[in-house]
Amino acid sequence: MNRIKKALYKFSLSDKNLFFRLLAKKPLPEQLFGETYEITYNDGSFPVRIERGSKGIIFDIHGGGYLFGSYLDENHFCHYLHEKTGLTVVSCNYDLTTHSQFPVQIEQIYQTVVRICDDPSVETEKIFIMGHSAGGNATAAVTLLSIDRGSFHVDGNVLVYPVLDLSCDPKSRPRVKGNLITNGMMELF
Repeated sequence: MNRIKKALYKFSLSDKNLFFRLLAKKPLPEQLFGETYEITYNDGSFPVRIERGSKGIIFDIHGGGYLFGSYLDENHFCHYLHEKTGLTVVSCNYDLTTHSQFPVQIEQIYQTVVRICDDPSVETEKIFIMGHSAGGNATAAVTLLSIDRGSFHVDGNVLVYPVLDLSCDPKSRPRVKGNLITNGMMELF
């Protein structure tokens, strides 16, 4: 990638970019759905949001190429899921790759599912995992880990525009008019 492209990417993800600031604006605590649930992983901990329901649980994983985004970005969507299904909904959190090297994110999401499913106060008759973009990738990875490790059974997956073929060169993707994520951004992710 040349220097100009790198500078543009750096700017696009900086606080100087008004569009990015608007996208990254987090809801106020009183606007958040559910409650904070603390997940311990290795020597630290991180929060997830959970809105309790009955009969089953949906784990939602945000997108952002593992580079940006937050579990808080899914606030309204997760509340909508809870209202429409009556199930418990968890908005999963993970370290971005700017803080932790991949695949730490997959392990953090996996540990979130394990810890919450082990909580006797949460009804887990059915377990669904869903994610958008990079979250779709994480959904597939966590489901495969659950099969390998035998720790929980996933009853269903929802992969929304997932990135699953990491061997594909992003530059070879066909250009789609109106697509907000360019091939260059895919290469960065």
